[in-house]
Amino acid sequence: MEVKQEVVRPQSTFHPSIWGDQFLVYEEEQEEQATVEQTIQRLKEEVRKQILVAFDDPTKHNDLLKLVNDIQRLGIAYCFDQELEKVLGHIYTIYGDDWNGGSVFLWFRLLRQEGFYVSCDIFNKYKNSDGTFKESLTNDVEGLLELYEAAYMRVAGEVLLDDALDFTKGQLEKITKDPLRWNCTQTLSRHIEEALERPIWKRLPRLEALRYIPFYEQKDSHNESLLRLAKLEFNRLQSLHKRELSQVSKCVYFLIQSFHIYYYRFEMVFILWCLYYNVCRWWKDLEPQKNLHYVRDRLPELYFWVVGAYFEPQYSRSRLFFTKVITIAAILDDTYDCYGT
Repeated sequence: MEVKQEVVRPQSTFHPSIWGDQFLVYEEEQEEQATVEQTIQRLKEEVRKQILVAFDDPTKHNDLLKLVNDIQRLGIAYCFDQELEKVLGHIYTIYGDDWNGGSVFLWFRLLRQEGFYVSCDIFNKYKNSDGTFKESLTNDVEGLLELYEAAYMRVAGEVLLDDALDFTKGQLEKITKDPLRWNCTQTLSRHIEEALERPIWKRLPRLEALRYIPFYEQKDSHNESLLRLAKLEFNRLQSLHKRELSQVSKCVYFLIQSFHIYYYRFEMVFILWCLYYNVCRWWKDLEPQKNLHYVRDRLPELYFWVVGAYFEPQYSRSRLFFTKVITIAAILDDTYDCYGT
């Protein structure tokens, strides 16, 4: 006689979301928002004028590069996409590999970051006859930091930049251990520590903006219009993210409904359309604590994952869509772990 064994499902007891229901409700003051929008548009025009003035004056191209760098690191590059692309393309067309202005390391990083391949041979002038980098570079701590960031734009086989990275990393570590000896402020020292932990090109733009805004504000040479624009735009975009998270929280998990498609070819666009419009169910109607108790409730984390890749306002619908898709994938994954054989 065959004895049937009871199937034991490997159900996990996941802790509830640490965020609770705080993202379900989002209220926004329309009157205040309209005033902020007007201020933002005015500040954008001011910055655009500054870009155009520096663009037409070759003697200000060095300042123009610094302005581009600040715009990018303040997290508002999406406000000036066309302008920044035009500026860097213009710089590359005029100078090529022969940059004769200041801030060589910044020029190199910005152009390579944008996809313009400029030669690293220009760094040879900062080396001694024995091939080592000059100790005088340590007299300019911010310049040394720029060289460190520029070295990360290296490609395979660029030994010069490999040496530059080793040199700058060692020197910057010394500076952080004893900043007073190098006339380095506490703010700059903390900024260097963050760079040593993770260089610019590896950082999430939103987190970089959050760190760079207070650092930029303490600089004597900061641009007041640019700083205010960065703060307002950061808060405005944060409000948009909160609103999106509230929207997607109201229909977090989806109950896949049965539907039949009588076609011989299944186009990807049509399938995605069905996924987006036909499988949604309200989270509360679904009663996840009762019906999907084995599924992880991690919607905010999944949304933050998408924001890390595409945080700009123009990708609002895409963020909502991909958060839902990833949530479905997470449900299917937990379901398989529990009920798969």
